[in-house]
Amino acid sequence: MFRREAALELHRLTGDPLPHIGVQLHPGMDPEEVGKMIRLLLGISWEQQISWSSAHEALNAWRAAIEKQGVLVFQTSGVALDEMRGTCIPDQPLPVVVLNSKDAPHGRIFTLVHEFVHILLHNGGHQTSRMVGARSPEEQPLEVAANAIAAATLLPAAEFPKVVAQYRGAASGEDNSLRLLAQKVKVSPEAILRRLVTLHQVSAGVYRTKRDAWGKTTWYVKASTGGAIPMQIKTLASAGRGYTRLVLNAYDQRLISTSAASDYLGVKPRHFNNIRRELTAKPALNGS
Repeated sequence: MFRREAALELHRLTGDPLPHIGVQLHPGMDPEEVGKMIRLLLGISWEQQISWSSAHEALNAWRAAIEKQGVLVFQTSGVALDEMRGTCIPDQPLPVVVLNSKDAPHGRIFTLVHEFVHILLHNGGHQTSRMVGARSPEEQPLEVAANAIAAATLLPAAEFPKVVAQYRGAASGEDNSLRLLAQKVKVSPEAILRRLVTLHQVSAGVYRTKRDAWGKTTWYVKASTGGAIPMQIKTLASAGRGYTRLVLNAYDQRLISTSAASDYLGVKPRHFNNIRRELTAKPALNGS
């Protein structure tokens, strides 16, 4: 990937040390314990999660925490959603996660954590595909493990059921209760029901029925289709804050040319100052 190669070169030019994630996961580990470990690693508490005002704010927070671990998180809209929700390049240094920005923010949050788990599984010697599309049969145990660990991370068994109890009807698959619960925990209704099946609070039949219905109507949490997004916010949403900061720091130190910085970021130089200002501001609530 061009941006990863650019980031590696920029680290070489600036002399900044390359980050390395030391955590190694294995598919046989207890998802509940691993979920606790990942939350500690990322520094995100359950109290923070339910206090965020929106799924966009939650996406920004999970993304920032994972980027701090040395992962490059990019977003693209150039792939159909039914072809790719997300993928990763798990190799260190600077592993990459790519999210499909056509997905709803709730969906991107789960995909982000799922792909981060794949990176940690790869650290443990369990190879994962770098290609867009369905995993091979040999990789299915890793997919099962990544799904279970991501769900345990986002919806911890010790806290999540207490919130579910506040939304009567959620455990029986009532749409409005699930919608409100999703807004509270910033995880999609489908992932919520799947987690409740794992926790033996919902039958697999209820989950299958609701999933089939949602596959036809897709009523729940859709991606925003608002007006034009300013270039500085669009750039940070696509390239990520860590990568963007790396490019501009190298440019400001005159280690790369104006045209190179423009190519690395995919924007014209006239946008650089606005991007700098946005980098110092609180992330906007649009997935940036």
